[in-house]
Parts: sequence; C-alpha cells; structure tokens
Amino acid sequence: MSNDIEKKYLEIINNLDIGFFRGEFKGKLLMHNQAINKLLGFDPSTDLTGSLASAFLTNPEEQTRYYNELLKNGYIRDYITEIKKVNGEIITVQINAHIVKESDNKPLTIEGTVADITEKYILEQKLNESESKLRGIMSSITDQVSIIDKHFDILYLNDKAEELYGSSALGSKCFQVYHGFNEPCSDCQMRRTFEDGQVHHKECLREIGGESRYCWCTSNVFETDKKGHPISVLEVSRDITERKKAEEMLKEAELRYHTTFEQSPDGIMIIDPETTRTIKFNDAMCNLLGYTREEFAKLKVPDYDATENPSDTKTHVEKVLKEGRDDFETKMCTKEGDIKDIFTTAKVIELSGKLYLQSICRDITERKKTEMALRKSEHKFHTLFENMLDGFAFCKIIIDDDNNPIDFVYLEVNDAFERLTGLKKEETIGRRVTEVIPDIKNSKPNLFEIYGKVALTGESTKFEIFFEPLKIWLLISVYSLEKNYFVTVFDNITERKRAEQKLKESEQKLTERVKELTSLYEISKLVETLDIPLEDLILGTLNIIPSAYQFPDITRARIIYKDRVYSLENFRETKWKMSIKMMILKFPILIEVCYLENKSFISEEYDLLIEIGTQLKRILDGREIQRKLKESEETYRLLFESSTDGIASADTEGNFIDINKAFLDLLGYSREELLKLNFRDITPQKWHEMEDNLLIKQLSEEKDSGIYEKEYIQKDGTIIPIDIRFWIVKDNQGDPIRMWFIVRDITDRKIVEKEISDLAKFPSENPNPVLRATQNRILYANKSGIELLKVDIEGNIPEFLHEIIQESLSKNIKQELDIELANQIYSFTISPIKAMGYVNIYGINITDRIKAEEEIASLAKFPSEDPYPVLRVNLNNVLYINNAGQKLLKIDDNDEIPEIFRVKIDEAFINNAITEVEAILNSRIYSFNIIPIRGSNYVNIYGMDITERKQVEQKLKEVNKLKSEFLRRASHELKTPLISIKGFSDLILSLYSDQLDIP
Repeated sequence: MSNDIEKKYLEIINNLDIGFFRGEFKGKLLMHNQAINKLLGFDPSTDLTGSLASAFLTNPEEQTRYYNELLKNGYIRDYITEIKKVNGEIITVQINAHIVKESDNKPLTIEGTVADITEKYILEQKLNESESKLRGIMSSITDQVSIIDKHFDILYLNDKAEELYGSSALGSKCFQVYHGFNEPCSDCQMRRTFEDGQVHHKECLREIGGESRYCWCTSNVFETDKKGHPISVLEVSRDITERKKAEEMLKEAELRYHTTFEQSPDGIMIIDPETTRTIKFNDAMCNLLGYTREEFAKLKVPDYDATENPSDTKTHVEKVLKEGRDDFETKMCTKEGDIKDIFTTAKVIELSGKLYLQSICRDITERKKTEMALRKSEHKFHTLFENMLDGFAFCKIIIDDDNNPIDFVYLEVNDAFERLTGLKKEETIGRRVTEVIPDIKNSKPNLFEIYGKVALTGESTKFEIFFEPLKIWLLISVYSLEKNYFVTVFDNITERKRAEQKLKESEQKLTERVKELTSLYEISKLVETLDIPLEDLILGTLNIIPSAYQFPDITRARIIYKDRVYSLENFRETKWKMSIKMMILKFPILIEVCYLENKSFISEEYDLLIEIGTQLKRILDGREIQRKLKESEETYRLLFESSTDGIASADTEGNFIDINKAFLDLLGYSREELLKLNFRDITPQKWHEMEDNLLIKQLSEEKDSGIYEKEYIQKDGTIIPIDIRFWIVKDNQGDPIRMWFIVRDITDRKIVEKEISDLAKFPSENPNPVLRATQNRILYANKSGIELLKVDIEGNIPEFLHEIIQESLSKNIKQELDIELANQIYSFTISPIKAMGYVNIYGINITDRIKAEEEIASLAKFPSEDPYPVLRVNLNNVLYINNAGQKLLKIDDNDEIPEIFRVKIDEAFINNAITEVEAILNSRIYSFNIIPIRGSNYVNIYGMDITERKQVEQKLKEVNKLKSEFLRRASHELKTPLISIKGFSDLILSLYSDQLDIP
C-alpha cells in the first residue's frame, strides 16, 4: 500500500508544471521533477541528481543570503532571485523551500519549489518604467493636474497644482479651493463628465495667489466602478491668463494613470471524469476558490466551472481522454461568486486500474489584469504623448573623452514637436541634432551645456530661448529620467513674445492718447448738452482743443462756419497749422489748429481734429441722414427686386426672411410658401455637411464664401444646379444676425460644360480663356487665354496658377479661383485629368456679377450704420434692429415688438399706409415712421430724435396763444389797425428780444 502511495506521490510531483526539488543543505540534489529540467533547459531525460544546487545561482552574495535565511527561519517564502540555465540564459525565479530536520533537530535535507516568473517580472519592470516616465512628465509640465471624486473632494494634485494651492488643498472641495465658492459651479464641466462619461472643456476664473487667473480646464473619466459609471474625474487645468493678454496658444492638459496587480498560487486536483467529482486535491486549490477542504470535497466541476459555453469544458475533457493531455485557459467561480481566469494543464492518469483526470490549475487573473493595465498604461501614455500641445523630445547626450557634451541624438519626438519646430519626425528620430540643424553649434553653443548638465547630473531646468536656426522663441523644460538621457518639453512662444513687444510699443503711445481721449470725452459731453447755443458749442470746443495736443501752451484754434469766424481772444494764425474741412448740410465748416512756434503735428492729432468735426456735424446732419437712408432703402429694394440673379436672406437658423422675384421664379414657390421654409428644405441632403463646414469657416474668417456650386430642389421636385455665394452679417458685437445668398441657375452652363468636356469642341472659338497645362508648362491655350494671361504654348504657366494646379492634380479635385486681370475679374475653373497628368482651365469674366453682389452687400449694411433706430418687424416679432435701436428700446432681434408700436403697426398693415408714433425715451422725444412694404409680411420703422423740433413747436404755440390774447384785447381797446400792429410788435419785442438778431 505504501508503494502505491509513493508511486501516486511521485506521479503528482512529476506532473507539476513548477519545479520541485529535494537536496542536501548547501549540497547536492537528491531528487527533482521534470519541471526542473525544463526550467534549467535540460533534456527531460537528463538526471540532475548529484548536481550542486548552488551552481545554478548567479550571484555568490545571493547564495549566502538564501542559505542564511533558510538556516535562520527553517523555511523561505516567495524568494525572488536569478538563476542561470544550461545555455547561459538568465531567468528570474520565485523559490519556496523548507528544511526537513531529523529527530535530533539537525539539518538533514531541503525541499522546495521553483517557478519561472521572468515574464511577470519583465511586465512589472515595464509597468514601473511607464509609471516613472509619467511621474517625470507630470512633475515637469506646467499644467495643474488634479483628481476629483463624486463629492468634489480633491484626491490628488500634481507638483504644479500643489505649488499653487498648497498641500492642504487635498481633501478639500475643489470649488472652494479653485473659486472660493460655497457650492459647485452651475456649469461645472466635471459634473457633466460624471453625468455622461464624456470629455468636457471649460474656460473659468480661478483664485491663485490672491489674484484671479483664467484657466482652460479639461475633465475626463479617470476611474469607473464595475458598471462603468465614473467614480473619479481627472482634471487638467492650464493657466491661460498670459495667453488672454498676449494671445498665446492654448495648452492641452495631460493624463495621469495608476494601476496595480496581484498574484496567487497554483492548485492540483484529480477528477473522476464519469462523475466530475474531485477525488483528491491540495490546499492551494481550496484557497484558490475560497472553500474549506470539506466544502470543496462535495463539489463537482459544473459547480465552479464559469466558462461562457459549458460545452468548451466538455471538449477539453474529451481531448484529454483522447490525446492524454491538454493545456488551456478557462474560468472558475469562487465561493464568493468572483470569476477567476485559470490556466489548466490536464493529463490522464491511471489509479487502481481506473482512468482519472489530473488538473494543475494556476490563477492567472492578476497576470491578465496586469497585462491589461500595462496595455492601458501604454495606451494612455502614448495618447498623452501624441496629443500634448507642448513639443516633446526624448534624447541621448553625446560626450567626448573629457566628459563634455558635444552633441545629442533624438530618440523619440511627438506630433507637437513636428508642428512647433517644422522638423519632420522621419527626418529627426535617430539622427544627431548637428545633422538635423547644422548651424546649431554656432547659433546656440550654450544649449549643449544646458542639456548636458541635466542629462549628467539629473538637475531639471527651465528657460526661454530665441532659436536662431528656426527663427522662433521657445519655452523649454528639461529633465532627466536616466543618466545620459534627457527629455525636453517645450512650447513655441513666438506669438507671445511678439505680443509683448507690441504691448511695450502701445504703452509708449498711451500717455499721449490719454490726453487726447480725455479732451475728446469733454468735447463729447459738451456736444451732448441739451439746447446749447451754436456759438457756445463752438467756443467751448475751441477752449478744449489745445489740451489734446502735444504743446497745449502754444496751441490755438479757430472755426469758420456759415462765413462767420469763431476764435478765442488769444488766437493768432501762423504757418504751422493743420486744418480739416467738411460739409454740414449745404454749408462748409473749416477747423484750423495752429502752433505759435515751429512744431510738428502727429497723425493722431489730425485724427482727433477729424473726430471733433464729426461730433459737430452729427447733430446737424441728422435729418439729412434720415432722408438719405429712406432713398437708399428704395434704391436697395429696386435693385433687389430687379436683379436677374436670385437673392435671399435668412436668419441664423436658416429660415428665409426676404426673397426677390428671381429667387421665387428659380424655385417655383410663392413668397408665402418659401417664407415658411428653411434653406436646408430646398437643398439636397448630400450638400448639408459641406455647407455646415462653409458656415463654420465663414464665422471664423469673416469673409464671403466665394462662388461655389451646389443644387436646389424646385417646388415640383426637379433638382437644378446653381452657382451660389453667401456671406454672414454680424452686429456690432461680432455676433451673426443673418445670412445673404446670391444664386444663379447654371443648368445651361452645365450642359455646355458637359458638351465641352465630352466633345472638346472648338475651344479656340471660345471668347473666354481656355487652357490645358501640366504642373510646369502650357500644353494648349486659345487666343483669349494667350492675350489675357500673356502666355505661349509650351511656355511656363502663370505664377498665380502654380499652387492651385498642383493641389488640383495631387488631390484630384476640381478647383475654382477668382482673380483680377486687366481691370476685370475672372473666375477660373481648374479641372484635373489625373490619369493624363494635366488640367483643363476654363475662365469666364464675372466682373458685372461681382460688382452687383458687392453693391447689394454694401447696401444691406446701411441700416446698421444709422445713428438713429431702424427696425424691421412683422405683426409679432422684431426681425431686425440696428445697434442704435437696441440701446434705445432695450430689445434685440426676435424679441416681441414694443407695445408703443403695436396699434400703429396694425394700422399700417390694414391700410397699407405710412403711420407715425411719437414716444418719450430717455428724456428725449422720438418720432417713428412705420412704412409698409407692398407684397411683404413686414414693415420698416425709422426713428429720429425730434426733441429740439418739439421744443420749437411748443414755443410757437405759446406765441400764437399770446397773439390771440392780444388781438382779443386790442379789438376792445384800440381804435385803429395801426395801433393794434404797434401793440403786438412791442409785445413780441419785449418777450423775445434775446432771440432776435437786432443790430
């Protein structure tokens, strides 16, 4: 019986996939299993009995420490060391061993196990290196990095954030530390990340060092629970205050990550394949799944098998029974319900004449987690590395025999490095800097000293430098992760430096400008004084003018208006003078400023004089402007309705506001039908994305779209090709308020173009330029093209066509170009024939069309420049209001119409006649003319300040009242008409002598 047990024991030992040994203390091997042969690289049949175990340990000091610990404790657990295989390869192993003692307590033998953990050890090293790199980057970047939990408590701050807010900020509420608030921000981007798990950005003000600083904050999910819900958020904040002042580039935040791993022992069990019950197992198997021996003995394989498809387990069992062995990964469920990844080695064994399955199970759950964590870590690091706004370069320093740095090699760079420096990745990585930038030693020799010191001593540094070879300013942070290596993190601050220089130049002019602006303000207040007599207004202006000039003590001024000279007593005309002349109504006004000594005027002083004249002109020009505005509106409407091209305007949502007849004829809709539609309703779906991109580009570049082709859907469903050009109109604050479109049906042109393209008929007869060209030379040009472009066949292509031809051929896309030639504007269409290596170029004179478009665009802006209110309203809402109207009436586009207009607007619509409303606003009297536009669903309202006119009318009423009273009394008391006239004249003279011009 004992022989069977020994045999069974040896069978189990030999089937272990970890090494088992027994040997003398500091002596020879007495026994080992085949896993030892595999571990050391020997043939399975080689008997290593009698070999010295210590011969495989690589380090003598490790041998001493190993035996001392064994002797001291009687055992050794999880001992990590390196051993040498028979082929010289060094591997990392984990040893568990104990001393087997005789009854007299003397050491006899050692028993233990050896497991190869090289792969796991390497993974741990890589993970540590990855974390080390991240810590280095996090310490060197200038952004504030923090981790916030769901309760807005700060869990982590990087070095920069801790420097700004102090270590005491940890554990505090982020809204208290960053903003000084008592509750979370209403638009907190971290709250939104917790809610939807997405990345969010926000610009906010933070209190740093007692001052408010602008920060660009990015929040992203840092850690999630088992259900994937965020439980903490990573926030990266960049101080963009200087960028606010000096228009710096925004900096993008960086990510930080952290991961851990665990390990567990192996389990061994023997299973009856018929009942799937475990008949024999070791403690490690119980510990693996969390059961006691008594509990586990009652279980069958299906009780803890957690494979997604149970048939997979059956397949493995059948393979083991058929082939004798199988190695596979599976999943098992612990007593607590946890799922573990298990690597299983299964083999058929025979016990007492019956076949059983022997399974050796290793818990690889932590290894799987570690591998996943490493992949995530590397992915996060790589994502951070490639998406940093700052440039990043990892380099190795090169030193001479005297340990002096003489060069360095680029080992790795990110995309921002290429963008900021202009140096291509593929031409930089692996090369010396002296090869990439040959003149660097002459232009910046101290750069090698700085980088060399960091790489050789590990001392980090930061500095600004003008890099002459690349003509840019850089802010560079340098640190070292390993001797002889260094990392540079840098940002191109050229724009900031330029802005700082401009700021200095602006400050030099500020002092003089303050004087000018102060005087201008005083003149403005004088001009706005109610009922000020003309003479007082002009003399007051003359009294203020000298204080605005460089030399007020020697500055004199005078004004000549309506043939009258206005000047102060100290005025004296000299040859050192400047003047402006402008028209007020039909009368010229001349303003002259003289220096009493030989001094030069500056341009700002001339601009100031123009502004003073403008202030004087503004009041007297009011009515004239109102009249011209109405004429302009009529001219605009005539041009609008008579244009052969379709013209329309729409609000910022794309809903039509105004349409001319040509636009309606083009689409076949009535005005009422089209006003209910959006411009997307008449545009095929395939053009929507392109037009969205054009709108975004328009908002940023502030110019019209240029002419491009698309299609419209007519009322009957017919799709027609069109040429279209649009532009966006903005208010004084720069916000978009409407869009204008000019559209032309190009159906006929398309037919002609197709015929020309398909048949290439008679290009020489075309009155417009037609050419065929490669990237470098003219293959063909008709007479119009030769005369207009001054080219020859087989000659060079015009310079302005070089770039667009190259782009058209390389991208194989049709391009269009508008350009002025011989005082005419031409539109050129460049059509590539990529297979043949040339393009066809078709030109057309669009001068008349462009002029019409520009005139319409200019007229459309006229209401916004009116100093008095101008509105366009329907029965309910304000469709448009200029800046003067917004300030006076306190309303904006799309607001409800003010109550003061409602009744008169209804009358205007019903009677189709002009009505008028008078109202007192801001202590001034305004008159509003409400003008209906025939055939439209809106009215135009033009306002004007009539305060002074009303005051004159009131005085005339008072005079008429006095006149009536006088006549009533005179009829009773006076005998003749002559006496009545004399009495009336005396009364008038006595009451208004101060207003009459009596010599």
